[in-house]
Amino acid sequence: MCLFALALIITMLEYQWAVFGRNHEDLASFKNRNDGRLAFRESVSLVFSLVGIVIGGVLLVTSVESLSVVTGYSTTTLGLSLTAIVTSLPELLTTILSQEDNQEKITIGNIIGSNIYNLLLIGGLVTIFSPTITLPIGDWIWLIATTICFVLILRRYSGKVIPKWVGAFLLGLSFIYLLTLKLTA
Repeated sequence: MCLFALALIITMLEYQWAVFGRNHEDLASFKNRNDGRLAFRESVSLVFSLVGIVIGGVLLVTSVESLSVVTGYSTTTLGLSLTAIVTSLPELLTTILSQEDNQEKITIGNIIGSNIYNLLLIGGLVTIFSPTITLPIGDWIWLIATTICFVLILRRYSGKVIPKWVGAFLLGLSFIYLLTLKLTA
């Protein structure tokens, strides 16, 4: 319940920051916009997008369950690897495209916002509707180690260009994590 409450607080704060940014930093880009209401075409597109997300989520879960039966891998292993990669690809594409367009705010918002909502909102909803979940010690070690690594990278390269070797290092850690999943499954 605490995670879900934090997600609501973060959402309210982000809304206030968005209104402030629209009225101050991004004022020029919003001057040419309409009155802020969605046109019929945009509304229909929004509804179809939401329906597509729900259908895609259901298909992904049933596909992972079927793949688990066929391959013999646990759904935990497939969920922490294959599902995580597949659901992260749209975010990765958004981040790359926003960087190419020099939209740093979208890049940062996508990276940080995605992680905040995955941890707080999704984690909160899952814990509300699920029985008690306990993480194995190995998962705690990975969580703490990656958090420390992320904080160190942020402190070291804040305001600077992050070298490519850091990206390669993080990618290597991802592969090591996937290998440890295979070994513990």
